[in-house]
Amino acid sequence: MTQAPYADLAARRAALTLLDAALPRRGGIDEAAAAGALQALSARDRAFARALTLSTLRRLGHIDRLLAPNTDAAYAELEP
Repeated sequence: MTQAPYADLAARRAALTLLDAALPRRGGIDEAAAAGALQALSARDRAFARALTLSTLRRLGHIDRLLAPNTDAAYAELEP
């Protein structure tokens, strides 16, 4: 069976879309999901995309602290 290049990344792309919607405002994940970010995915991929997004949001503070020393801006100057 031949698969399109990067077809297995669809769930990760959907997670990025959800994350991009969630960061600027609350409720963005639900809006993005309803707008079609997850509709083309299988049930398994939808669940993975949602879990990846929520895990990233839950760990965002930790991720920010890890990345801050490697940025030019001071940690306090970084956007939330």
